[in-house]
Amino acid sequence: MKFLATACFIASSLALVNGQSPATTTSFGDRLRLCKAHEQSAAIFVGRALEPVTFHVSGEAWIEEARRNVERTKEEVARLRSSLDPQAIEQMETEFVIRVLRAESELMDRRGRAGSPFDMTFVPVQVERALRGVTESTLMVEMRAGASTALQSGELYLIAGDKRKDSMPFPRGMPDPFGFNEYVILARATPIASAQEDLRFLASTASGATILGRIARARPDNGRSAPMGGTRIIVSSDGHPLDVITVEDGTFTVSGLQPGRVEIRPLLPEDLTVLNRSSLSFDVGEGGCRTAELKVELNGRIRGRVISATSTPLEDVEVVLQAAPDGVSSVSSSDDRTTIKPNADGTYEFFGQRPGSYFLSTQVRVEDGKNRYSVTYYPGTNDITQALPIVIGHATLHEGFDFLVKTE
Repeated sequence: MKFLATACFIASSLALVNGQSPATTTSFGDRLRLCKAHEQSAAIFVGRALEPVTFHVSGEAWIEEARRNVERTKEEVARLRSSLDPQAIEQMETEFVIRVLRAESELMDRRGRAGSPFDMTFVPVQVERALRGVTESTLMVEMRAGASTALQSGELYLIAGDKRKDSMPFPRGMPDPFGFNEYVILARATPIASAQEDLRFLASTASGATILGRIARARPDNGRSAPMGGTRIIVSSDGHPLDVITVEDGTFTVSGLQPGRVEIRPLLPEDLTVLNRSSLSFDVGEGGCRTAELKVELNGRIRGRVISATSTPLEDVEVVLQAAPDGVSSVSSSDDRTTIKPNADGTYEFFGQRPGSYFLSTQVRVEDGKNRYSVTYYPGTNDITQALPIVIGHATLHEGFDFLVKTE
């Protein structure tokens, strides 16, 4: 596949449903809004609504089937008893009891799982243009109670939603009341006349996957997010890396990516790091669009290890870093607090911390029914007034802050 990366939006030459040529959406904000609106939808298509169909979902017949089976089983056991001599009956008694118990257990199980009867309404929609995740010519769209949009029969819509397959809302084993095993849970239905901007965007991202991102300093001194224009970003998909340079407002667009796992790696100075690292890796489908808002900060780091004094797991231990309210610090708020869990081996790391004075502590849940925590401040005190502040400089690294804690 040929890959394409560019800092500007690329318009597709695909025609719209109404025959108009798509125009380029120039505003990154508009593209970001449209991407966020559609990125969670597994199925997007243009379709014409037909008359709605309502199904009554009830387990009554299913339960009745099990009840009749209990009667048949008891009658069969009675018939066998009447045909056997006393010695044979004694030998077969355990089997007779088990057969009846199994039938009665099945009846009780169905009664418990069937739930109350309910109605489900679907609108059959003829697919006129598949945009994402749709191969069928007709799809059933679930209309949930209180839905903001009612699909009018005969009208054309841009429909987006999640596909549900093999997980119908009735117990496994119950006869299928629908006759189909896949439908769309409606997220949005836009009349086609009002969906032209969405269609242009979706046409432009139809081939491969698209990433729209923004990178900015998260907490500069003036309190405002500062976009990082001119930053080189490497985006990898299916082992194919490609480069893009952010524009002045810190935004970037990458189109035509191979669907699957996408990795984003900003090339930052050594003193900076991305705070929300979970945004650097995610999955995206064919024709899909995902957003990536990257927050960057000075990479002050504190590392150490939590050691259990009782050789028990550390699931109940948390490590806390908070601004020292009276320290010489550029951190002005004592509410600046970060809590993390140590790794399985007890190691931990705080990263992306700004210069300032901090208190480091561990807290362990006390199992006494009162939801309390035992807190230990570095270098080993339960009194915060005796805690030793740790001063982080400009992206400085501080290591060796180990804690010995009791976890039982």
